[in-house]
Amino acid sequence: MNLSKPQAETILIETKEDNTIECKISHPKDKHKQNQIAIICHPHPLYDGNMDNKVVITLKRIFDSFSIPTIRFNFRGIGNSSGQYGNGVGEQNDLIEVIDFMNQKFNVPQIWLSGFSFGSFIVANVSKHYFSSQIIHLTLVAPPIDVRLDAYTKYILPSIFPESFPITIVQGSDDEVLSSSSVKDYYHHIKDNDKKRDINMIWLDKASHFFHGRLIEMQNELKTLYKLTHNLLD
Repeated sequence: MNLSKPQAETILIETKEDNTIECKISHPKDKHKQNQIAIICHPHPLYDGNMDNKVVITLKRIFDSFSIPTIRFNFRGIGNSSGQYGNGVGEQNDLIEVIDFMNQKFNVPQIWLSGFSFGSFIVANVSKHYFSSQIIHLTLVAPPIDVRLDAYTKYILPSIFPESFPITIVQGSDDEVLSSSSVKDYYHHIKDNDKKRDINMIWLDKASHFFHGRLIEMQNELKTLYKLTHNLLD
């Protein structure tokens, strides 16, 4: 197992909207997978979501263990990212800008794309329309099904995805923010619509929306699944 602490750097990306996006990039010290990167999106920016959220950090540590570089970032208006909340559309543009930057700077052909809560809404919708041929695996942690994005808009996640990348949904049964049963229904819906795709659900009994006291369990479950799906070694 790789126990060395990855090197981290903070950068600011200038966007086409003249905003800046604050990012943290972690590079494993050991020889890492040069052709891959994991990008992780944080929960709702209006409810204290940021790139240092505990679930986001847990996801990052999974990829650290596989020597896969990671990038996490603050959506517009959070931390040192400029701009204002973009009703989900602006935040999708933020993710697109980050991926464009990584493609131009590092020529990264393969992407592990993950998001928690609001972040899973962002990565799911971007993966449907952009960069689909680059995605290795899409991970949706507590995706907001049947929940309002704000006072006027409801979250809508895709039911059909392009390409053939695997999809994993992680959900706790005692989610106090969204309906766990709706997430389970969504899982069965996309699985029934795409029988040839590898679609998995990690269901954590008695776990809350933020997986309090269950983060290590979630980490281990995802690591095991990634190993089996992609023949990874830690």
